[in-house]
Amino acid sequence: MRDRSPLITSFYQTRKGRHARLLIWIQAKDRTTGLPKPMGLWNGDDTQDFVIGGQTRTYHGAGPVIEIDPITYQVGLRVRTQRIVFSALSPAVQTVLLQDDPRMAEVQMHVADFYPETHNLIDEPERIFKGNVDGSPLTYPPEQGNAVCVLKLLSAAANLRRPLTLKKSSAALLERAPGDNFRRYTGVGPVTTSWGEQRAKAPEPTEPAEPDDRTDIEREGGR
Repeated sequence: MRDRSPLITSFYQTRKGRHARLLIWIQAKDRTTGLPKPMGLWNGDDTQDFVIGGQTRTYHGAGPVIEIDPITYQVGLRVRTQRIVFSALSPAVQTVLLQDDPRMAEVQMHVADFYPETHNLIDEPERIFKGNVDGSPLTYPPEQGNAVCVLKLLSAAANLRRPLTLKKSSAALLERAPGDNFRRYTGVGPVTTSWGEQRAKAPEPTEPAEPDDRTDIEREGGR
């Protein structure tokens, strides 16, 4: 069972109507520079700042979420999938999912609960999902149809399936700390190195001996 804010728990106990919004934080990259370019989307109006984990994040209105799969809370190493359908006409969605590079970007989903009467935030938004982008295909509809963008997500447990080359490659180390060339030549393959001694040379090839058709008695001198 996940921990929940006492303020939000008390509000739920009043059995009043719930006014909640979905917040999505995507750590995308700039396609030109390759630098991180995080951006927030939410199904609220306009742009609003939220304080999450002691940091202020700006979330842009992405319009109504057309469809979202039910979120399952589960403890363990099982990889969970999540699917969110946005309207592709939203400028914020086009920026983070089309203009930027969202491939395998880290994603966090939070729920913000508001008081129905005042629309004030009850407490800090609660995280309900953490994972990575597995795909963001854009659907081109027929005439009179709706253009949608499907955000496919994998839970954080999927990172355990990544091979060591992705976790410890030279590119991964440089992304974490520019100038870290510890694994610069890991893809070269095995290299033989002599330490403090002269490398032995391979023996010179010898010509094969001519065949000897003599009998044993002829070889022994005719005895």
